[in-house]
Amino acid sequence: IISLLIWLKISWSDKAALISPKLFKNLRFSMQLIAYCFAKIATLALGFIFPIYVQTVNHGSVSLAGWVTFPGAVINALMAAVAGKLLDKKGARLPIIMGIIASLTSLILMNVLAPLSNLAIVLLYVLYYGGYGMCFGSLMTSGLITLGKENHAQGNAIFNTLQQFSGALGTAP
Repeated sequence: IISLLIWLKISWSDKAALISPKLFKNLRFSMQLIAYCFAKIATLALGFIFPIYVQTVNHGSVSLAGWVTFPGAVINALMAAVAGKLLDKKGARLPIIMGIIASLTSLILMNVLAPLSNLAIVLLYVLYYGGYGMCFGSLMTSGLITLGKENHAQGNAIFNTLQQFSGALGTAP
């Protein structure tokens, strides 16, 4: 926290700063960055928790625990491609909204239907990860567009750095 405050103080007035904290004043960029981080946290947490759940609660094998998450990963890749096409044709709003609705629906159902069978985990994880695939890349693209071309490199660095921090939070006990 102290390092962050020192960076803010020094970088705020430095025109040649590697990363300008003034970018965070752009509300659309900041909101999409926050959504992007929460999506990463939730996704890594589920990817970490579900295999453990399959092994400890459902008494499944290590192999089964790994296979439970595989269909979600495949759907994620497919939906990211679909989202890219939608983003090009309709803009970022549609894939982001569709992805958030799918992911939130899955999270709500996970809570309502608990305890979950292995099949329920697969189906709900596919729904969640499909929604994640729809919105994750679109959030970053849309967030960077709000900055303007001259700030794309800095915005990209911010997204990638916070993705790493979000990943660490998502897998922290």
